[in-house]
Amino acid sequence: MRDAIKVKRKAEDFLRRGDSNRAVQLLATHLDKNPKNKIIRNFAIEILLANGSFGSALLLICGGLELSPEDVKLRKHFSQQFRSVVFNTNTQERGLAEAEHFMRILGPTLERAIKEQWDTQLSNLIKPASSLVFNAYIDLLTLSSSCEAETALRHPRVRSFMEESLLLTVLEFGTAYTVELERLLVMVRMFGLNWVASYEPLDAGQVSFFQFLSMACSYSEYCWSISNKEIELIEKLLKVLKESPPQRDKVTRSILAVLGCYMPLTDDLNLGEDILKSRHVFWKAHAEWEMKEIALAKSIDESAKIQDPVSEMVSAQYEENPYPRWRGLLQSSSKRYELREYLAMQFPSFPPNLNLPERAQNILIAGCGTGKHAVLNAHNIKASEIIGIDLSSRSLAYACLKAEEHRLENIRFLKCDILNVASLGRSFDFIDSVGVIHHMNHPEAGLNALHSVLKPRGIMRIGLYSDSARTAVSNARRYVEENAFTKKPQGIRQAIANLEASHPAKDIVKAHDFFTASGFRDLVMHEMEHCFRITDLKELVKKSGLRLIGFGSLPPKYMALYSTEYPDDPTRSNWSYLNKFEQKHPGAFTEMYVMWLTPCGK
Repeated sequence: MRDAIKVKRKAEDFLRRGDSNRAVQLLATHLDKNPKNKIIRNFAIEILLANGSFGSALLLICGGLELSPEDVKLRKHFSQQFRSVVFNTNTQERGLAEAEHFMRILGPTLERAIKEQWDTQLSNLIKPASSLVFNAYIDLLTLSSSCEAETALRHPRVRSFMEESLLLTVLEFGTAYTVELERLLVMVRMFGLNWVASYEPLDAGQVSFFQFLSMACSYSEYCWSISNKEIELIEKLLKVLKESPPQRDKVTRSILAVLGCYMPLTDDLNLGEDILKSRHVFWKAHAEWEMKEIALAKSIDESAKIQDPVSEMVSAQYEENPYPRWRGLLQSSSKRYELREYLAMQFPSFPPNLNLPERAQNILIAGCGTGKHAVLNAHNIKASEIIGIDLSSRSLAYACLKAEEHRLENIRFLKCDILNVASLGRSFDFIDSVGVIHHMNHPEAGLNALHSVLKPRGIMRIGLYSDSARTAVSNARRYVEENAFTKKPQGIRQAIANLEASHPAKDIVKAHDFFTASGFRDLVMHEMEHCFRITDLKELVKKSGLRLIGFGSLPPKYMALYSTEYPDDPTRSNWSYLNKFEQKHPGAFTEMYVMWLTPCGK
């Protein structure tokens, strides 16, 4: 320990002299001899991150996690840094070798991070995993022209791709979050369809791959491109299964494994009980979930009838496409916090003398959708009761099932327009409404309605779209409107993915929501959307009789920049500073403006 402290002090001395390279070299030398030393490793990681050496930092983080798998700080570092990682390579031998090298070193840790959900937004981990997998198998793109589709599954590289452990994890927990990996998977899906169309059985490993792929296609809500030839083959196979199913179980199981990548294998396909027995267990669970969801949607309590025309349109959108569809169990905090304690975690410089509630008796999640925010709040904040309201019965049914899955008994879900929130007949200590009121016809009316049910010393968290951070979305929306597409996401996504890189709408493919039908519709084809600037927010908050406690956390890069540029505003509550900061860094609020508010004079 003493040696480590001496080495750290010497490294700090190098830093004071502006020689970060020598500081890192010194720490690396010590780590070679003492790899388990957390003090030295964490200090080296901090220096590398500060210098922008993300690749080197990631390697140190992975090495540390191998030695200390449960190290919470290293897990957090890993998740935060991987959010912005993009792997680029080419089909040259050296490029492929580099990609495979990254796969060997980073793949196992990334796979574990996804399975254990080190990030509550799993797509933050699955997107770089998608990029890593694609770049290790980029050479497969040349196969479609050099290989017969009916026999391509026998190719060694295709086989290796189908057995890639990180890829299977991506498919199990999400979907392809890059257009490049999606194209590869669309190609391999077509290979599989051609194979089973000849009534040849897949082997066990191939069946397993297509079952994993069907999970990803289900998660994306079948928004991938599909050719006319594939449609013909699907119709042929469905007809065969209904009229004269193959006598061999292996062939039936193979056909179903591939068809599940094109459509949900639910009971209403009328394939017969014997055929449906060959479905993967995922589809049996999927069918049961869907039946429960439909039944629950019919029984959701409604506090007051929706009367606003825009609210009715938005309700219809989310009845068709509940958003977001999310998988798995969210990792709960090691403890639940009192409301004031939780707020202090968001703002370490939070003034202790503010007259705000110590604890939350009840919490309102306004516009709770499919329940993710409600579940997260139940895990993080102590409360006697959490009420989630939304316009969509189908979304609320999904939320009920997820709350049940998490064994949470203090959450109740109701169908209610925010404009009618007073019909609940109660007030709340904490109201959470992120990504909601900007979809209302008059956002200020929504904010006023929420304020009317906030207790005098209550706290509100509101998330709204930034105009300058949503340029790519605005360009994509304009492209869709100008080309008069239908409301089906499949064709529109394909058209955007095929645009030239320089086209203004093309940047939208970087958004996580581009990769599911409900996400794409919410992102690019929403029935109503307003975007704001900092000056708009200031006026909106003032008119609503609220005041700003502070802006929520920004992405790590921008948090560091704001702290450097405005050290006297640790809670990010100075409107003038925030406006100047966004003008200088237009992408700072890509994840929305998130404001913490309280009634004026409190």
